[in-house]
Amino acid sequence: MQMGAAGVPTVQKQAVVFVGSSSIAAYEWIPGTGFGSAYSVPSIPGSYDCFFSNNKDAFFVAGSSNPYVSAWAWNTDTGFGSALSQPSSPQTVYAYGGGDINSADSAVVIGGQAGGSGQPEVVAYAFSSSGGFGTKYSNPSSLLGQTVRQVNFDPTDANVVVGVSAYSGFSVAKYAWSNSSGFGSKTTYTAINFGNCYGIDFHPSGSYVVLTTSGSPYARSYNYSSSGFGSLVSTPSSGPGSETNDPAFNSDGSVVALCEFNSPYVHAYAYSSGSFGTKFSNPSSLPGGYRESVRFSPDDDAIFVGGGGGSTKVDIYNWSNSSGFGSRISTPSAANFRAQQIAVVKG
Repeated sequence: MQMGAAGVPTVQKQAVVFVGSSSIAAYEWIPGTGFGSAYSVPSIPGSYDCFFSNNKDAFFVAGSSNPYVSAWAWNTDTGFGSALSQPSSPQTVYAYGGGDINSADSAVVIGGQAGGSGQPEVVAYAFSSSGGFGTKYSNPSSLLGQTVRQVNFDPTDANVVVGVSAYSGFSVAKYAWSNSSGFGSKTTYTAINFGNCYGIDFHPSGSYVVLTTSGSPYARSYNYSSSGFGSLVSTPSSGPGSETNDPAFNSDGSVVALCEFNSPYVHAYAYSSGSFGTKFSNPSSLPGGYRESVRFSPDDDAIFVGGGGGSTKVDIYNWSNSSGFGSRISTPSAANFRAQQIAVVKG
């Protein structure tokens, strides 16, 4: 907790944003209370992903509509500001794999389906919160040859890590990365070949990474360093049993959540030293259908789950890091759409 004048605690405001296709909803999140006021939201192009800058002063969406990545100024007290400058000559990448910003907030990467033969599946742009998108980095010299399903900078900005449609004998790959010069050499991981990789999330320590895939056992935890993927550490001993998406850690990395195509649609596990532990009991009231996105609230008092199945598209539960899923929280009507990604922010 931050302290203000005379040692009085400063309460940091929190927010949650839901995005899917051209729909967006954003709300203040009040710990211990739930949803607060709705923020006014901008019109967005068709989008699959959303994320905040690390400095919490910009918000992004990435998707399949030109310019494929867009950004707005952001302030958690007041919400969305003006649209920031778009890429001046956007490279066509249908960003099914979404996007990410590096830890220095100086570069944004998107990944997906190439715009044509010989075109890249990942593209990166310089970025600043004051000026928006800048110069495009040179394209990778070696292409992946398949659609990117997830793209992330690693925690040290040493690599751009991608999950791909596994048509060429690997589910994940990486490009070496420099914040000054961009993409470097490509590495493919043929030992990690378990179908399409739909989700990548790094543990807060940076030493482990969880992947979710279309092939059994659907979730895996690996050692990770700036050199890239290391050895397999663990798989869950209980479930999931079908295609799994979008892993997410809680704030201290002691719990990891996954969302699934089939029932029970969401899972949560204790997590320690790279290993999946005991599975938390399923919610007493399950989501109504397949789910694609999951996030913990910044203070771990709630868990948000979004997707396309059932009459309620977004499921929100009270959460405890010790006991797991609690009671349902009502979904705001404006957020009841296919939420393909959820972003949370504090401060």
